Amino acid sequence: MMTKGQRYHEILAVLARRGVGVVDDELIKHEAGDQARAEQLRRAFEELGTTFIKLGQVLSTRSDLLPEVYRAELVKLQDNVPALPENVIADVIREDLKAPPDKIFSFFELVPLGSASIAQVHAARLFDGRDVVVKVRKPGVAELVRVDLEIVAGLVDGWSRRFPVLNDYDAHGLVAEFSDTLKAELNYTREAANVKLFHDMFKNEIGFKIPGVVEEYSRNRVLTEERVDGRKASDIVDLPVPRRATIARRIVRFVLEPAFERGIFHADPHPGNLLLQENDTLGVIDFGKVGHLTPEQRRRVADIFIAIDRSDAERLTDRLIEITTPAHPIDRALVTSEVDRMLRLYVGNAELKEVRFGDAFGELLQLGRRHRLRVPGNLVQFFKTLAMSEGLLLKIHPESSFPIICGQWPEN
Repeated sequence: MMTKGQRYHEILAVLARRGVGVVDDELIKHEAGDQARAEQLRRAFEELGTTFIKLGQVLSTRSDLLPEVYRAELVKLQDNVPALPENVIADVIREDLKAPPDKIFSFFELVPLGSASIAQVHAARLFDGRDVVVKVRKPGVAELVRVDLEIVAGLVDGWSRRFPVLNDYDAHGLVAEFSDTLKAELNYTREAANVKLFHDMFKNEIGFKIPGVVEEYSRNRVLTEERVDGRKASDIVDLPVPRRATIARRIVRFVLEPAFERGIFHADPHPGNLLLQENDTLGVIDFGKVGHLTPEQRRRVADIFIAIDRSDAERLTDRLIEITTPAHPIDRALVTSEVDRMLRLYVGNAELKEVRFGDAFGELLQLGRRHRLRVPGNLVQFFKTLAMSEGLLLKIHPESSFPIICGQWPEN
């Protein structure tokens, strides 16, 4: 593994070659148009690997920070990489679990179910007959991420002295948020705790299946869970409408109940992580990305929903300013005027069930960027979760919506 100094020079070289960074006292070269600069930024992140791919993926969701042309390009970042050889994965399992795979599993599939920059996942079977999946963190990843995060923090510190706009957006805070999120994703002990928390919340609920953690075969770099099978929740348009409505309600419950009742939410509810079993049970997998909301944030988000439902621009403006805690003067009248326009555009006279919250939140974040109002990363993550879930609901049962009023959750 290269030293921190070597990695620092490698990062600067890639950024310079792609025209990204400080050039002639500008953060990004301006000879090319926005689309070309956005593409070069994406290519730089791809070339620099894990930390920067994850950073680009986070930035692709931040309409409060980046224009659409950059976000549209960064969303193309893929985290699929060639699998590591069998012996490398076996070594990690042996080091963490104190035994080779053939002593732990009666069967271990050599071809992984998936391989990303941080980990790869294998199907396996325990000697007691249980089918499991084994998630293994790749060697050297944690060390490289630690070095990269230190370098990124140093670059932001240096650039912030020359570019006050970075301070306006609290670039240091953004790096700290990103660092915490990425470190949590590397720690499978923490992910196991997340899985167990959700498992305990829904274990007595009809219609939900959260995998159990096999604790004796889980450590910091290895996570073994029960295998949950099923087809993607997005591929059920062939089912009768009543069944699709039931599944949609279960998705709404899974997204909202933990968030508002416990302050925790599954932050990556894409169709591949929401699986429908034969009895219409909703299976949920991959708890590597989990977000948290403080009690105060939960109250304010609930109030945002109410303000949107009532088309109350004053109330929504108050909540937006409260959650962003700006360090510079705000033209409140102008913000309120723009919020009012947004509400008329996305809400108008529609009933709550017809409101598309994903679109409204996206517009709200863009409004924040125009006024240099930075929304905390965990709230952006939650808004993204709502938007992803809403997109899935519209596909499987368009009449479904997020039942927000008075905490009344639909029954199974």
